[in-house]
Amino acid sequence: MDSLLPHLYSPYYLSEVAAAVTATVFFYKYKNSPIWLIMPILWMAVIAETSGVLYVEFVYPNNNWIFNIYGLLFYAVFYKMVYNFVKDPMRRKIIIILSVAVLVVYIINALVTDPLYAALTYGKIAGTVVMVVHLMYAAIESLKSARVFDLKESLPIVVFAGYLLIELTLIPVSLIRNMDLHIWSLDVYNGVNTILGVVLIIANSIFIIGFIWTKPSSHKGITS
Repeated sequence: MDSLLPHLYSPYYLSEVAAAVTATVFFYKYKNSPIWLIMPILWMAVIAETSGVLYVEFVYPNNNWIFNIYGLLFYAVFYKMVYNFVKDPMRRKIIIILSVAVLVVYIINALVTDPLYAALTYGKIAGTVVMVVHLMYAAIESLKSARVFDLKESLPIVVFAGYLLIELTLIPVSLIRNMDLHIWSLDVYNGVNTILGVVLIIANSIFIIGFIWTKPSSHKGITS
């Protein structure tokens, strides 16, 4: 098995680290807004990627359990951030219901497969689809709260746009990854992974530019 250590200095991984570091440096801009959770979310991704590579390299050649835990934690924290951001009571109720539904899918997926060795694909797909819905709600909230739309004063829009790009890419990628190799050639798998890597670099670049370029967030909502 080829070493995964080169992944830790790949453009995709370095863009992830850069986004997390930039979010930390410019935390003062949004520390009192509902999107403050974006900083731990970005660091969770870095920790998961790093742990996954090191675990395979030095412990055991299967790290699915790490990314299963990360996936569940990621969606839980991100859903919480969107819930804090959205003010409309009805949309908040829908966010809670859909979030619980994703948890149920994760639990069922874990019961019918071995979460230590197999990826919880159906839980991830459900989480991705619901996240797209949540992001749409967040976008509506941002546009409604802005008297005059100014992107430089809309760090939440920048953050949510970056994740919307990621999630819309993840849906077809996850479906293709879950299919039998006999249906798709190895070149197709490598191709979709490359596309996903490029999209993640673009999204992380959007985050970095957003943290640096935008003004401190003025959006008020739940911050805890």
